[in-house]
Amino acid sequence: MTSGVRLFLRILRAELEDLMEDFAVVEERYRVRFEKSEITKHVLMENEALLSREKDSIGGFLAALDDVDESAYSATDELVVDLIAKAKELVRNHDDPESLVFFIKRKIDKILGYLNEGGCA
Repeated sequence: MTSGVRLFLRILRAELEDLMEDFAVVEERYRVRFEKSEITKHVLMENEALLSREKDSIGGFLAALDDVDESAYSATDELVVDLIAKAKELVRNHDDPESLVFFIKRKIDKILGYLNEGGCA
């Protein structure tokens, strides 16, 4: 395992935890819009249900990160392939929203860009 793999996983965890906080902000925004009668109760409930599923899927992915054996990877690119495959597996096998894969890929791309820019990867 390289220190790059460990760093990547730490940053990914932080990014995903931040995303979970963003979901809470979005959920509060929906409630405010409902209170202002900008959206209906039905729309609020649908939006909250989707957010809940997305939060659960990110939570499941975060739990899966706990099981990653860092020593099994000599390079970040190997890890990235496995992480994206894991996200797709969660969608396929656990009926998680497909947005999980989008979120994971987006965070991975962000981290890779950051690490490559700084010469860390």
